[in-house]
Amino acid sequence: MDATLQDPLVGRLLDDRYLVLELVARGGMATVYHALDRRLDRAVALKVLHSHLAGDAAFAARFDREARAAARLSHPNVVGVFDQGQDGDLHYLTMEYLPGRTLRQVLVERGALTPKEALRVMDPVLDALAAAHRAGIVHRDVKPENVILTDDGRVKVADFGLARAAASTNATTGVLLGTVAYLAPELVTEGTADARSDVYSAGIVLFEVLTGRQPFVGELPAQVAYRHVHEDVPTPSDIAPNVPEALDEVVLAATARTPDERPADAAALLTMLRTARRRIPAELMDARADVPYAPGAVAPAVNDPFDGLAATQAVDQAVENRTRALPGLAASALGNGAGGAPGHDALGNGHSPTGMQPPPRSRRSRLVAGLPVNEDEIGPPVDDAALARLAEARRRRGLVVMALVVVTAVVLVIGSYWFIAGPGAQVVVPSTTTLTQAEATKQLTDIPLAVKVVTAFSDDVKKGIVIESRPEAGAAVRKNSTVTLTVSKGPELFDVPDVTGKSKDQAEQDLQGEGFALGKVSEKFSNDVDAGLVMSQTPAADAKRAKGTKVDLVISKGKELVAVPDVLRQDENTARNTLQTAGFAVEVGEPRFDASVPQGQVVAQEPGGSTKAAPGATVTIFLSNGPDPEQTVEVPDVRGRDVDKAREKLQEAGLQVNVVEQPNKFFDRVGNQNPAPGTPVARGTVVTIFIF
Repeated sequence: MDATLQDPLVGRLLDDRYLVLELVARGGMATVYHALDRRLDRAVALKVLHSHLAGDAAFAARFDREARAAARLSHPNVVGVFDQGQDGDLHYLTMEYLPGRTLRQVLVERGALTPKEALRVMDPVLDALAAAHRAGIVHRDVKPENVILTDDGRVKVADFGLARAAASTNATTGVLLGTVAYLAPELVTEGTADARSDVYSAGIVLFEVLTGRQPFVGELPAQVAYRHVHEDVPTPSDIAPNVPEALDEVVLAATARTPDERPADAAALLTMLRTARRRIPAELMDARADVPYAPGAVAPAVNDPFDGLAATQAVDQAVENRTRALPGLAASALGNGAGGAPGHDALGNGHSPTGMQPPPRSRRSRLVAGLPVNEDEIGPPVDDAALARLAEARRRRGLVVMALVVVTAVVLVIGSYWFIAGPGAQVVVPSTTTLTQAEATKQLTDIPLAVKVVTAFSDDVKKGIVIESRPEAGAAVRKNSTVTLTVSKGPELFDVPDVTGKSKDQAEQDLQGEGFALGKVSEKFSNDVDAGLVMSQTPAADAKRAKGTKVDLVISKGKELVAVPDVLRQDENTARNTLQTAGFAVEVGEPRFDASVPQGQVVAQEPGGSTKAAPGATVTIFLSNGPDPEQTVEVPDVRGRDVDKAREKLQEAGLQVNVVEQPNKFFDRVGNQNPAPGTPVARGTVVTIFIF
């Protein structure tokens, strides 16, 4: 029955968003489906963690964290990560759905690539890795399965950062062993990786696409890993003579066993590759290696062909294409006693390493090789002494082979002890973030691992709590090796600048220049600080605070105004006491003539009464000198005169006249006047006359 029909997730709506359409592939870490994002109406590749991994809380957390890091990586040659989430006990990723083939499938189908084809593939691969390295992301699992050649001609690299998540649990050991052909030596010996580890893996991929085979093979993954650590990668042109010398140099530089001898990162390797391209003669660019594709006895993991998220062919077909012997190649001469079966070279491949046809075997060679023959066909009898010598030589070769087998077995046993139970045994670094220094130290020393503590300021992690560990949580390291814990010292504190006496705008500028922020701003009256200037701040100047702390300011509104008392018509002493009691200073101005205010009394004040002024302001008072003699006249006596005569008399004296007629008047004469006759008044004063 079709596996798609049996899969329980097919047809299910995951997380109320992703409709699972069909099963694509199952891998060592996850199952991949073709799905429809119903929210955005687009096809996606949905990668669902296997249940035994999702149940590991530490691994699931690492998986989610690495997925978020990969999602931040935006590059045209990187498979985009759209989303990451959890639906019940299912952890998933959604990525670009890319119809196409993996580089592994292309190699299986076509064998080695030409230098031009290899450069067209590796240039965008290294460009994608360079972008990741600039972002601080190490791929850790560069291999042909993770390189996608899309149907529209693009090259994409998949699964950034997920190998780090896989390294956090022993459950993924099989996956890592499946890609042992591409592991850098330091990953094998120390379990640590950086950008130079990706450079090594990329160099192995370049070797493979140029030669059609991996540099190291073996019956067991441990043998391949051992060779990565202890042997130099062969020169590609020794296997495929068509490989230009410039590409030999790139491969050997990238695959140096010591990380410091490799290009520092993928960007440096890409520069080296592009420089090499300019040195390759045009006639060599299209030459293809005359060797069949033979990835090796320990093949890369083929049970996860959709690790790169390309729509793939059946896995069985891919395996068949890689392992079958190619027609037209004679049996290798190495089969004549070199330890290989007839028709296969020492690597188990059905071809001669040189690609040349060996000469036909003679009858005698067939006999020596132990094949059944007809006595009539073998010609003259063979010398018995010669046969004895041949037999003895075969016996000695057998003993040598047996000794090699025994030595290999001993090495494997000792190596197994070393790496499983002995000093070379590895343990997984636990997660120590969010723990106190004491808690983290105990957890590590119990494993056992040695602990080194360094401290660092942190705006996000509380003082005394572990920020990170090196190696990181999930890394496999040797027992008793040292793990460096970075413990938070809390936020770094700085002196708060003094902004008192400055304007609000200047204070805000000074605070931001020192890394602080403007907080609340309020206003208050102040008798000491001019209006518009900072009169106080919180925290105070020179207080120790973290960058970004908000500083509250109080801005002066100036002095608070109070009402000025009205002291008109008060004598000087009374007016002075009244004003000083109210908090004002007093000055006496030049006296003024005023016929209406007795001499010695206040005739005017500045500012006037009932207006407002700042406390302590000066109020100037002006005293009356009485009427101005030059402007003063005595009011004439117009009583008993008729109205017209009285008006004329007053006007001649420089006064104005106001006539008031009494009710029921009889005589039409002035009965009384105001001011009274003889009163000195200022010219222009109004004199009221009353008519009877």
